Parts: sequence; C-alpha cells; structure tokens
Amino acid sequence: MSRCVSNCTNQFAPWSGVTGGWTADTRSFVVPYDLFHGGIPGGDDCPPAGVPGGCGHLVVGSTRVWETIAGGNATMNGASWYVTNNPTTQNMTKQTLGNRSFINQVKYSPKYQSVAIVGTNDANVWIGFNLGTGTQAQANWVCLTGDCTPTGNQGIVPLRPVLGISLDPTVSAANLPVGYAAVGGFTPNTPSTPGHVFQVTCTADCGSFTWADKTGNLPDIPVDSIIVNPNNALQVYAGTDWGVYYTNDVSVASPTWQRFENGIPHAMVWDMQIDRGSTTLSVWTRSRGAYVYPLPGAVTPSPTPTPTSTPTATPTVTPTATPTATGSPGRATPTPRPRPTPPPRP
Repeated sequence: MSRCVSNCTNQFAPWSGVTGGWTADTRSFVVPYDLFHGGIPGGDDCPPAGVPGGCGHLVVGSTRVWETIAGGNATMNGASWYVTNNPTTQNMTKQTLGNRSFINQVKYSPKYQSVAIVGTNDANVWIGFNLGTGTQAQANWVCLTGDCTPTGNQGIVPLRPVLGISLDPTVSAANLPVGYAAVGGFTPNTPSTPGHVFQVTCTADCGSFTWADKTGNLPDIPVDSIIVNPNNALQVYAGTDWGVYYTNDVSVASPTWQRFENGIPHAMVWDMQIDRGSTTLSVWTRSRGAYVYPLPGAVTPSPTPTPTSTPTATPTVTPTATPTATGSPGRATPTPRPRPTPPPRP
C-alpha cells in the first residue's frame, strides 16, 4: 500500500510505501481495504481536512483485520498498522481452501468508525466492535456464520464465497448493527441453502442475531457487492456478474429487484461506494469502467427520474423502468411517440 499527501495527480507525484505487517498473512491477490469517511448524521466524523487531520482510519483484511488510525498523520508509515483481533493470531477463515481462505471484503460501518464487517472466501461473516482505539487486540469480533470452523453450523448462509458485505448506515446505535452479505457461486452447488443476498440483524453487540434471505427475484448469478442507500435504508443496491440491481423495499420477505439497463454495461460489479455527502453511488466494474448515479433522497435533487426513495409497504415497481441514456447509470422515462398530423380538411 502506498500513500500520497500532496500534488497527487501530478506526474511523478510523491507516493510513499505504508504497507503493514500483513504481507506474511494469507491474503487475496487484490487486498481488501476500507477508509472510514464519516458524514452520516448522528454518527462519528473525521477531523477537518489536512495533514494531520482528515479521515485517517483504515482497515485491511488478510486472514485477520489490520487497522491504522494514522492515515491522516504526516508521519504515517508501515509501523502504524496493528492487528485488531484478540488474540492477535486469530484466523477469521474456515481454513478449508488452503491459500484461498482469506478475507474478500472488510468495510467500516458508514456511520460508526468503531464497527466493521468482514466476509471471507470460505463463507464466514463477522462483525467487529471497539475498533479505532489505536491499540492492538482491542476489537471484539463476533462470528455470525455458525462457529466459523470447518464443521460449524452455517445456517441459511450458503457455503459459498462471501464476495461483498455492508452495514446499514441508518441504525440507531453502534452496538445494534444490521449487515448484508453478497454471496457468489450458484444455488445448485449448495441446493439446501439457495440465495445470494442475506441480511443479518443483531441484538446488542451481536449477542444474538437473525439471518434473512433477501434474494427475492434475483437471478441465480453471483452477487459481488452490496450497499445501502444512506438516505433510505429500504433501498439496497446489489452488484452482480450481470450488472446492478436495486430494490426499493428490502424489508419485505421476498424483495423485488430491478436491473439498471441503459448507460451501464452488463458486467461484473466488483465494488460500490457512496460519497461522504450521500449524494452519489459509484459503481466499479471488472474491465468496463466506473459509473456514477445520483442517489434518491440526496440533498441535491437528481436532474433525472430515479428509483423512488419513499418507504412503502411494498416495493415500487415501474414497468417502464430503464436507466438514463447518459454515461451515468440511472432510469429514464421513455419519450412519447409523436402523434401523426391529420390531413387538411377538404
């Protein structure tokens, strides 16, 4: 990992290495990391921008979770990273896939910098509390898929790779998280546990928790990423191997998902992010570029029609829903056909 703090878009910008001690761990070829950026009302926030200052809390996943709170400091270096797990040797995977048992994604809660969620390539999901202390081994990680061992009780979450995870940014307290897991593979590989999108709801500190299958009408294709609209927790976006889907009401037992059709390719969507002001969704594809979409319910109104952000008892389904024809993914209303001009009267 490298960092730049000034003139970073210039040729020969001054990037410096800040890689932590995770190089000795088993890890993904594309190392997952996340930066806490704050900006959610009622939650934690970052100091004013600057060096030192700004949003300096970062996490990296290997088979355990590393953290630094010095990302905004002028003196940050590789020694700034520490292992959050207790014990520090804790392996968060099932260790059933050899060198492919690693963390696929690690994400902070968008609202609280003390909470994070992890998904592993061998089907584990964890939520951690008490991050951000700056002290090693201070986090409390809770396994949410059985006992997270090779023989554990997996529950309704399939024994397939957890490719994406996210936390609801609208929860009322840091110790009452609601999380989502996006699962890869195909249902015939795990016929007794079908599905691709799962929601977990925790009591205090995940002392107990409940999983729900929110796959609904999604096709049986891998879901690679997932994220919640901070302006409306009922609206969830799923990045799949075949583009971006969304639902306007994830609270129902079997949500209705719709796909963005125009303005964005039917490509693998490996990651999605939302900006600090909760105005824009960014979509990052494999090999087909990046796209942005104005989030419904944002302070700045969208210039084009968008999925409704009003919570309703049932999801809103628009039969003519197609994305805007611009480069940003979205939906647009079809242009009415012109009426023919009647012939002149005799």
